[in-house]
Amino acid sequence: LGGAVMHRKLAPRLAPHPLRYFVVDGLGARWREFVAQLGAALHDDPAAVAAAQRGAVAAFERLLARCDLGLPKAPSGAAPEAAS
Repeated sequence: LGGAVMHRKLAPRLAPHPLRYFVVDGLGARWREFVAQLGAALHDDPAAVAAAQRGAVAAFERLLARCDLGLPKAPSGAAPEAAS
């Protein structure tokens, strides 16, 4: 989903270079399938949702650390509020 936004922003500036990396066929359908699988795995269990959020935050913190982008870190254990 973010790739589509990046493609819209970058394509005019980087033409004629191809930006196929950012455009993926069937992305919407795959995203909906991922969300459905995630929901099925978490069974609407608040504790499982919180654990999944912590895991996602930790994964992205590690990714940013490996990239060493110098970006500020989120408070430890911070997770976004669950969407209703």
